[in-house]
Amino acid sequence: MEREKHNHRSGIVFLPGGGMGKWIWTYLTPLLTYQALCIDGRIDGEGSKDLKQITINDCVQFVVDTINSTQLEKVILVAHSGSGCLLELIADRIIDKVKGLIFISANIPPRGKRTIDVFPFFLKWMNLLSVKLA
Repeated sequence: MEREKHNHRSGIVFLPGGGMGKWIWTYLTPLLTYQALCIDGRIDGEGSKDLKQITINDCVQFVVDTINSTQLEKVILVAHSGSGCLLELIADRIIDKVKGLIFISANIPPRGKRTIDVFPFFLKWMNLLSVKLA
């Protein structure tokens, strides 16, 4: 069944979790009646910046720039997993466009803590090990 899309300039912006891409929303977005903007990662993959030098602000700015490059006037931001730590920062930069925030299994550390600090010991250890091996 084809759903009629809303014609106004509202949409839902989807951010994937770590190691994932916009493909995680493949089965959901066709069911929506609003425009869907699926961000494919947290930073421009074509950029020349060294991945070890990328900051949270770089990731936030990438998402903000992507949203601002569209015709969307109002958005609901949806974050999965590790993207949860970016959502508040993104919303602060485009506050006039944000209608809501949705966190799905999102990792939101307390202020001053790293996202990895809220992981259980085994996951924290595996993540730290994978970073050292990269």
